[in-house]
Amino acid sequence: MPKQKLRFSVTLELCQLLSVPYVTGIVFLKAKLPKGDFSEETKRVPISNHTVTWNQTFTFPCKMTTRDSGELNPCICRVSVRKESQGGQSFEKLGAVDINLAEYAGAGTVDRRYLLRGDAKTGSRLDNSMLDVKVSLTLTQGDPCFKAPPLPQTATSSDKTLNARPRSSFEADLAMTFGSLQLHDLSLGKRDNGTYPRTQAERRQMQRNNSSSLSSTRVDASCVVDELFSKSSSSLPSADESSRDKLQLFIGKDGKASVDPAIDSRLRSSHPSLKKD
Repeated sequence: MPKQKLRFSVTLELCQLLSVPYVTGIVFLKAKLPKGDFSEETKRVPISNHTVTWNQTFTFPCKMTTRDSGELNPCICRVSVRKESQGGQSFEKLGAVDINLAEYAGAGTVDRRYLLRGDAKTGSRLDNSMLDVKVSLTLTQGDPCFKAPPLPQTATSSDKTLNARPRSSFEADLAMTFGSLQLHDLSLGKRDNGTYPRTQAERRQMQRNNSSSLSSTRVDASCVVDELFSKSSSSLPSADESSRDKLQLFIGKDGKASVDPAIDSRLRSSHPSLKKD
């Protein structure tokens, strides 16, 4: 497969920084493409309850290339976490995350959490602090037949995510064939915004909703059998009605068939033309 050059429009939302070990301080983010023209900073927000919230969105173009196999080469967007110092005249780097934008191609809007890694120069980072981001890519130029790298499912190192959205085999095939398609609606068990439940209570609520939805589409076999039996029983005549005014044959000891005497006399009285043999 020949190599391709593709252009994407990236929408990056920097939501919040969680589990910050500081009680006070002013924190901001700087996002940039090391191999591109994009470089922006967020607003400076104070720490509140060990959390910093920005909910700030940036939209920028980016270029990607494919390998001989058709898979996208990595395209890294680096987000650096910084804390003001010396009254805002300087800053201290608290850590950074590297977001591989190629993993989001064809995946719709994805919400993920990244564990901060140490800064490349200072090596300092906030222990157990996580950066919550939302990323979506739209193909603007190039052939949509490409293969996106798989999204990590677990966080085994600082550059992996804690809230990854795994693709199903069906989605992976579509992403390889039509990478720019919005595939987040093809997966079952997710919210409308494409995210997974993060707490145990949310997962249990989703399981209950899924089970109730399935139960509403199923037919109770016992109820169907009872209904059919009741209808068939009501349509059949009772034992008294079925035996009334009808001939009943009896086999005697000698092997001869005879008619019930009560019914025979009643029939002869109502039909005088009948003669007794």
